[in-house]
Amino acid sequence: MTEKPLLEQLSKFGITELWQIGLVMPIQYKDLRTVLYDFNPYQSFSGMTLFAGHIHSISDIKLGRTKKRNPFIIVELTDQLGFRIKCFVYDTAEKLKSLRHGLAMANQLHPIFVYGLPDYQNQQLIIKNQEFIAPDDLMRLHVVYELTKGRTKAEPKTISALCHLLSERGFLKGCADKLRELLSTTAVNNKQLRQFLGVAPGDNIEQMLQDIHFPDCVERSYARIRQVSKLAAVMIGAEAKLMAKQWGVKRLPLQFQSILIDNRISSLPFQMTDEQTAAALGMISQMGSTISQHMMLIGDVGTGKSCVVGTCAASVVDAGGRVAIMLPTANLARQLHREFTEYYPDLSPTLVIEGESIPGMSACRMLIGTTAILHKQWQFKFDLAVVDEQHKFSVEQREMFCADGAHLLESTATPVPRTTALLKHGVLKVYELKHCFVDKRIESCLLEHYAGRDLALRALSTLQGGHKLLVVCALKEESKCEAFADIQNATDTYDKWCRFIHSNRHLLPEGSGVVLAHGGLTNEENAGAIDALNLGDANVLVATTLVETGLTIKGLNHCIVMNPDRLGLVQLHQLRGRLARHGGVGNFDLLLPPEISQKSKSRLELIAQISHGVTLAIEDMKLRGFGDLTKFGTSQTGANQRYLFGYKINLDDLNEAIELIDCSN
Repeated sequence: MTEKPLLEQLSKFGITELWQIGLVMPIQYKDLRTVLYDFNPYQSFSGMTLFAGHIHSISDIKLGRTKKRNPFIIVELTDQLGFRIKCFVYDTAEKLKSLRHGLAMANQLHPIFVYGLPDYQNQQLIIKNQEFIAPDDLMRLHVVYELTKGRTKAEPKTISALCHLLSERGFLKGCADKLRELLSTTAVNNKQLRQFLGVAPGDNIEQMLQDIHFPDCVERSYARIRQVSKLAAVMIGAEAKLMAKQWGVKRLPLQFQSILIDNRISSLPFQMTDEQTAAALGMISQMGSTISQHMMLIGDVGTGKSCVVGTCAASVVDAGGRVAIMLPTANLARQLHREFTEYYPDLSPTLVIEGESIPGMSACRMLIGTTAILHKQWQFKFDLAVVDEQHKFSVEQREMFCADGAHLLESTATPVPRTTALLKHGVLKVYELKHCFVDKRIESCLLEHYAGRDLALRALSTLQGGHKLLVVCALKEESKCEAFADIQNATDTYDKWCRFIHSNRHLLPEGSGVVLAHGGLTNEENAGAIDALNLGDANVLVATTLVETGLTIKGLNHCIVMNPDRLGLVQLHQLRGRLARHGGVGNFDLLLPPEISQKSKSRLELIAQISHGVTLAIEDMKLRGFGDLTKFGTSQTGANQRYLFGYKINLDDLNEAIELIDCSN
């Protein structure tokens, strides 16, 4: 594969220049230099091990006990003393048949070599994560590369071409030279940098890369990856700082009048808190700049972000400007449009959603809508672009929204990991609302799958108390995909709750009923379901995550989430925010599936432990990665995609790197 086609393939994973290939980190080193022929279970093992033995037995193809019933075979090897080791191999039936035949044939010529992690199961030595090794691959330290983005993996021929380039020792010099060139622009003190990286005197970047890609000691190679990761953190931190200085374009300053701002605040049907007023005045002051500003408003549900946004928007219009407010759903846009029409009747806010005409477009001063705003041909420029529920939009959408020099105000309770990192390091100007204007408490609880009866009783108690219930499912209807076979869907769950309400109607308030909302229904049907709940025509809503952001449902104080492991922490926190909007106690129950990994369970436990949105967003960033903080980066989660590939940069390293940059400037 020549350089141009290779770069076309690699561009899918963030690699756009050849020198970046040197920063593709191995995902694994396989040490095949030492073979263990002794399966004595009483000895101690350390990490991945290469075993050699002869086949004692190969089972027929079996089916797993789970609903997915994945095919597998059991391969049992024996050593010269009769000790045995067992491998469970999962794959398609066709590949397992081929493997059985291949192992049987190979066993006649030489021992079978298997590389994996030794463990014990019922006093039997087994191998986890096993891989059968060809004799020709023995006596070597193998470097394993992989490139992934989401669910996409680089093709084997792409990895092969990448490995070919990395096998040329002179290639790494070009990568090292480029990194030194970029480092020279960061103004980081060389002595402090070396201390931060932990490199010995005489070490250099090229030597670090050589030890990674041409290893002779696994421990040293992993230590070198750690050093290059810290170096990447410095590069990313420097670019993030530079991005903050360069953000925005020149524009005419808005001329605000204090008396008009005060009138907007005093005309609201409620009194703004000192915290809300300070946030609004701070952002209005920022918008008096000759450079477009990037602002962030963070506050949990109930802290009153809407009135702060409204005050800023109305003040911009009073100053002769135009405002566009973009929300993730039509229902949420309608809700905010109703609120702002009540707050600012003289401004006549205009609703912009797909499929509805806009009378008098040229006279519009305040627009409230969905992404439909992005697709209209406006004859004027906006002075303020507001992105509500920021985590629901891509970087490209947000930047398109303010491309003509509008000030950008993003609002959310739970910023995406990329934004969280930028906020944490002072790259964005943030205004945070910390106090809820109503007295409420939300109890979050993880329930095992067998707690269905207890959950039904809890739901019954909620409805008997005159409150409302929200049941959230990850899917709208049954999926044909085998991987989703065990996931509860909204359509079937709706039928179950209809039967539940019918069988318990003698215990429930008059008018009890169930409504359904999901993305497969029309906007009008979903809006009708929400209205039915608010008007008291129903008291149970079964829905997908369509309802996660912004919607207010009167009397809703109980939410049950089915298969919560399929949802992100931010989604779950947003769903929790639908509860007790007007005060009181809310119950947020997460019903776990029968099979769930400890990693997923630990992640969900954060919801039960953390109620503050920003704190939860930081934990989410630690789990998912902070995305790409560089100037042209668009990835909002995951690993950085410019200075390191195949390895996640440690958040603490980024923190220290930015402190190092601040000290050097």
